[in-house]
Amino acid sequence: MTRKYLVATFAATIAVTGALVASTGTANAAPAVYLTDATFGNSVVTEAINVQASGGILTVAPTLDTACVGPTNPIRQDLVHLPLGSLADVKALHGECNIAPRTDLSEAKAKVASIDLLNIDITGVVAKCSITKTGSATCGSVVAQLGGKPLALGPLSIVIPGVAAVYIDHNTEFTNGDGSVTMMTRAVEIDVFPVVSGGVVVRQAEQVLVGQASITSPAPTEG
Repeated sequence: MTRKYLVATFAATIAVTGALVASTGTANAAPAVYLTDATFGNSVVTEAINVQASGGILTVAPTLDTACVGPTNPIRQDLVHLPLGSLADVKALHGECNIAPRTDLSEAKAKVASIDLLNIDITGVVAKCSITKTGSATCGSVVAQLGGKPLALGPLSIVIPGVAAVYIDHNTEFTNGDGSVTMMTRAVEIDVFPVVSGGVVVRQAEQVLVGQASITSPAPTEG
């Protein structure tokens, strides 16, 4: 029953999404923000994750988790095929990152050519964050098609109250406990809400991420 519920939930959510998107777009990066000073050096961390899922039905550890800490040449990882049983099938995954404080650009990028998630196709996924040597950082994502529908420019969020939410080109910025600042973009984030009956959770929440990139820097300097 839980799998049937999840399939129905995804189908309903994608149907609503398809009714709201009509044209192909490109990455809609958030405006550049000042994260750190020009000598950020070893302190910046760039990271890309292709697929991740958690919940009571589908659990996938961060796949092609590509992280760079400190100055490094580009690190690139590729995976031709990631079968996830009858729930999902992912093809052509690519993750890369680099930190180059003495050059102009450090970045993280996650790419997924296609994912069949419960018979719902998601194609052309790219999530990217970059930061220049002056500390100007941007994050943004693009998704070519979702459920056979070409997507307009993000960011886009669709919430079906009590059921689920879909976020396209979901860009966030937050401060960590140590004062460092993280900028993150998620190309596709699907959150299925928990089912509660009589105060008891009868079905856990589910979250699926496709394409995530982030940059974490020290706390912004004053002045």
